[in-house]
Amino acid sequence: MAPPPPATTAVPALAFAAGACVAAAGALWWLGATRLALAADADTARVADQAWQAIWIARAMVLAVLSPRLASWLAWRPAAAAGIVLLAPAWPLAVLMGSAGGAVLAPALRAEGLLLAAAVVLPGLGQGLRRLLRRGSLADSVATLLGVGLALGLWHGRHLVF
Repeated sequence: MAPPPPATTAVPALAFAAGACVAAAGALWWLGATRLALAADADTARVADQAWQAIWIARAMVLAVLSPRLASWLAWRPAAAAGIVLLAPAWPLAVLMGSAGGAVLAPALRAEGLLLAAAVVLPGLGQGLRRLLRRGSLADSVATLLGVGLALGLWHGRHLVF
């Protein structure tokens, strides 16, 4: 059996790095905002809720752009795995933010479940584009454009999730 191509093996590591960068940026912002809220005798639960929403929307937007494009290059399975690996580094941080915030657990679990479902469904969109268009470069461009459109829609419709 031949070893997998290098692109297939590098994708999960790059997805994990991207997810860790989003989680680290969210953690730094949350800690800084919490410190400022404590100094001003303000509500830190509100800061934790806002930080969780920020890392959720950032992960969703990266996933919307990355998953269809990866699937148009590779296949559904590596793209779906990369999407899940992209989401995973922020889960411990999301639990901490949820316990520090005043949000109810059910909406937070629903939102994380939506991200997991998107990580599984969006690569199918990229694979469908590749099969429909039959040219890898065109499928890649259309998948990227579609992902950017999804990310913009997510940004403008974020109030529907939270």
